[in-house]
Amino acid sequence: MDIIGTWKIAKVMTRDEAFNAVWCPVEEYLADPAVDADFKKGVDGGKLIFSEDGTISFLAKIPEGVSQEEIDAALASGELVMMGDLMVIEKKAWKEVDGVYKFDTGAKGEVLGEPIDPWAPVKFTDDGLLEMMTYQYVKE
Repeated sequence: MDIIGTWKIAKVMTRDEAFNAVWCPVEEYLADPAVDADFKKGVDGGKLIFSEDGTISFLAKIPEGVSQEEIDAALASGELVMMGDLMVIEKKAWKEVDGVYKFDTGAKGEVLGEPIDPWAPVKFTDDGLLEMMTYQYVKE
């Protein structure tokens, strides 16, 4: 699977009554009145862009209520970077090692005296979705 390109959120990991992980289609997640509105904001329109330069851009919509003047000021100061109509909320590195894609989680420290490997694998589901952390993405 070619990882380069834009990926949008297709499924969100939730938990059932027994606290087992369940993948919920993003449309159902966003329509669920039991899901906190702030969580929905982080998911609605969320995308990843894997670039050939080895970076992943995590994108999200500008929050409601932010004025154009605030956006312009943040852009002018360099505090905000836009890609199309979405803001870049974070950039991370990715790499391919022996045919396995990995991304830099930024984790630091040790466990039982051993250094933590910050590079976590990017997984692909049998139906071609890219899985990272608590989201599954479909390529646009």
